[in-house]
Amino acid sequence: MKKIFFLLALILSCTKFYAQTVISGEIREMATQKTLKSAYVSLVNLADSTRKRTIPTNDLGKFQFQQVRKGNYSIRVSFLGYKELRQNITVADEPTVALGTLLLIEDSQTLNEVKVVGQVAAVIQKKDTLEFNARAYKVNPDANADELIEKLPGAVVENGKMQIQGEEVKQVMIDGKLFFGKDATAAMKNIPAEVIDKIQVFDQLSEQSQLTGLDDGNTTKTVNITTRPDMRNGVFGRNSAGIGTNDSYRVGSSINRFKGNSRLTVLFQSNNINQQNFSSEDLTGVASGSAQSRRGGGGGGNRGGGGGAGGGGDNSGNFLVNNQPGYNTTNAFGLNYSNEWGTKLKLQGSYFLNQSSNSIVENSFQQYIQSSNAGQTYTENSNSSTKSLNHRAYFRLEYKIDDNNSLVMTPNLSFQTTDASSGYDGVTNLKGSKLNDVLNKNASNNNAINFSNNILFRHRFAKMGRSLTFNVTTTYNDRNAEGSLNSVNNFYGTNPSARILNQRSNTDANGLGLSTSLYYSEPISKQSAVFLSTSFGYNESQSEKYAYNFSDSEQTYNRLDTLLSNVFNSDYYNYRIGTGFRQFSRNMNISAEVRYQNAHLMNEQIFPKVYNLDKSFNNILPSFSMRYNINGNAKSVRFNYQTQTQQPSISQLQEVVNNNNPLRLSTGNSGLTQEYQHQLSLRYTATSPTTFSNFVTLMSANFVVGNITNSSFIATRDTVISKDIILKSGSQLSRPVNLDGQYSVRGFISYGFPVKAIKSNINTNLTASFSRTPGLINSALNYSDSQRYAFGLVLSSNISQNVDFTISSNSNISFVQNTISNTLNNNYFNQNVKLRLNIIFWKGIVFNTDATYYSNSGLSSSFNQSYTLWNMAVAKKLFDKQQGEIRLSVFDLLKLNTSIQRNITTTYIEDNQSNVLQQYFMLTFSYNLKKYWKS
Repeated sequence: MKKIFFLLALILSCTKFYAQTVISGEIREMATQKTLKSAYVSLVNLADSTRKRTIPTNDLGKFQFQQVRKGNYSIRVSFLGYKELRQNITVADEPTVALGTLLLIEDSQTLNEVKVVGQVAAVIQKKDTLEFNARAYKVNPDANADELIEKLPGAVVENGKMQIQGEEVKQVMIDGKLFFGKDATAAMKNIPAEVIDKIQVFDQLSEQSQLTGLDDGNTTKTVNITTRPDMRNGVFGRNSAGIGTNDSYRVGSSINRFKGNSRLTVLFQSNNINQQNFSSEDLTGVASGSAQSRRGGGGGGNRGGGGGAGGGGDNSGNFLVNNQPGYNTTNAFGLNYSNEWGTKLKLQGSYFLNQSSNSIVENSFQQYIQSSNAGQTYTENSNSSTKSLNHRAYFRLEYKIDDNNSLVMTPNLSFQTTDASSGYDGVTNLKGSKLNDVLNKNASNNNAINFSNNILFRHRFAKMGRSLTFNVTTTYNDRNAEGSLNSVNNFYGTNPSARILNQRSNTDANGLGLSTSLYYSEPISKQSAVFLSTSFGYNESQSEKYAYNFSDSEQTYNRLDTLLSNVFNSDYYNYRIGTGFRQFSRNMNISAEVRYQNAHLMNEQIFPKVYNLDKSFNNILPSFSMRYNINGNAKSVRFNYQTQTQQPSISQLQEVVNNNNPLRLSTGNSGLTQEYQHQLSLRYTATSPTTFSNFVTLMSANFVVGNITNSSFIATRDTVISKDIILKSGSQLSRPVNLDGQYSVRGFISYGFPVKAIKSNINTNLTASFSRTPGLINSALNYSDSQRYAFGLVLSSNISQNVDFTISSNSNISFVQNTISNTLNNNYFNQNVKLRLNIIFWKGIVFNTDATYYSNSGLSSSFNQSYTLWNMAVAKKLFDKQQGEIRLSVFDLLKLNTSIQRNITTTYIEDNQSNVLQQYFMLTFSYNLKKYWKS
């Protein structure tokens, strides 16, 4: 018994000896008593200063240190713009030490003289949101949001599009409000970096998921830019105009008026140097006589290799450059407006007008993948010209009817018209012998209108957590096109022949869609709920195409070509019912759902032959999502699994021959069925408030059952496909088919950290991906396997606004294998190394340069090129506040600019090179408008 008492006494004494204390407090501003979130509080052991813990304050300005042992400590609080606070404390045996409210004093020194002790926290994790402090990434005074975002850990620019955490940024918000709808490019290129306070990166849930709390998998990679409080009321922007050699010019204006919740932005630009500050989706809204449509079949695949192109090395006018081949002239105008009236009504809206013209000269080389007649190639030289006019409008209206009812409406409207013409000559060879050639001219006029509207209503019942959500979505699209084709085709071999085509065609297509859904949620505890859901969807599509051959006798186009003409209708219904469960807590959120879907696809061909084809599908669609926060918000894990079906489009179903290239025919397949897709993703994010580092890793996979891919028949001799289609040797016909076996896997790792010794930040990223795409070539199954490995390294300065540089390197290596033939198994490599430097010298003299070295290897022999694109500018700031600037710039100083691209399909591997903007000098004047006032 004495031994037991002695052991208990020993345990109690040890417990007391190792007793640990909780230290808590609150940070406020002295003058206004306002709480300060994201202020950094450090706990330093005075006996050993290397033992230091740092945490940020939460949204309420509070902080808490857990498990603090006895001893003497120093509490140190730092927040940019405030004087550092230091306070010594002693921790004894008490379980808690409440420090109460700690007040920070605003630093009254001027901005040029201010010195804040301690390093600004670069990044913190807030549940699902990664928040970057803009003041921790210094850029030049004229920089835009995209230049700032490029410096963030995990940010990568690929093919002119911004990616963060391995995913493309789809939309940008300003203080929680969408900016120009879902045009991320317009926002990032038109918001000055100097107004940015924080940059928040997160996956925004769909409107319905935000209300129901159920993750339906329809997330959008989003950047929310929070503006500096002292710049939320004022007028600011940039205006510029420039004129240069080779008749080059540019005019641009971006004006923002912020007043509390009222935000108005007006944009305008006009130039002929390949510059655009909006998403390129506007340029591809309707089909044109582009090289893509000429080449016909080939199936889905991968795109990689190459680089270059672009234009306009002068960034003084706030309109940076996308990598665009050819010569481009752009005129654009945009409006964005948002406001709130009281607590019930919120409005966001934007309108965008774009007029553009594009001229491309291109040569391409295709190597075909086929077991028989290996070595077939196709060479093409082409030129095309496209003029387009696009209108786009987006609105979002949110109305809080009362405390229990709310309504959200989001209509979208776009109208597009395109005139295109192209000409090309192509030659098919087999082991050095010419099989055929073509000389072709196409022209088309296209008009399209697209409308969609979503209405979402939510009702909250008296019982906490019980809710009902009703959603209605309507869509409408209409497209009409007129086209002409003039072609001369020569076929060689044992029976040489020639074919001349002179045709006109008219196409009218439209579609109408309606979908409704109903969600009911019932709480079963304070942290869990079950829900029921039901939905109904209907889509109908109609397409009519009539093609007419030229009549020599009547000198008119009146001979209907039934092979190229077709009238087709397609209706698709689906009904779903499901149930699910949601569990949520402070650190974890889990939701799971299973749905049953019955779908019905009805195809009807009216001309040239009448037939009907009906198919029904029954599917189980499970989904699961999980979010887990580790160590507070410093680390997080997110897992998501979704399933969905995808019906074929009417262009894939309609069995009408596309002969834009008479040697590369394509047609639809009315027997297609829907795809069944599995999508998985796992992401881990970790941030350190002490080292200011950020680590992100992402794994994603996609599996498709019944993948819609291509079946291509390449004629090795003159072949009768049907009584209407005869393929000459070397020609091909492609049509879509359903095949199993398509999947892709991708991994992404990013790590970023500051380097104090050189006042810079280093970001690294590594990507590995593998994809398998099935296809049929002459009825033989081929799997096109592609492996890609990429490594990126970015060193960006954090010295001052007067010295801003970024050095980056991106390397990609790809391995391509085809199971049907190993003769075209291919490895190719491309790399670009870039330096961007901006220095502001004495009395506002500015030097700016950016140089990019591109290297390509493993492509076709004439496409393996390495070159350097070097742009340079000198400028002088003007006026008392240096708001004006006169700049002399040169684009492509070395006259080496080029554009090379590799495309990989299930049928062929293609390398192409196109013309690009050539060297020019430009003199530009710009003026920055800056006028702010207190609210």
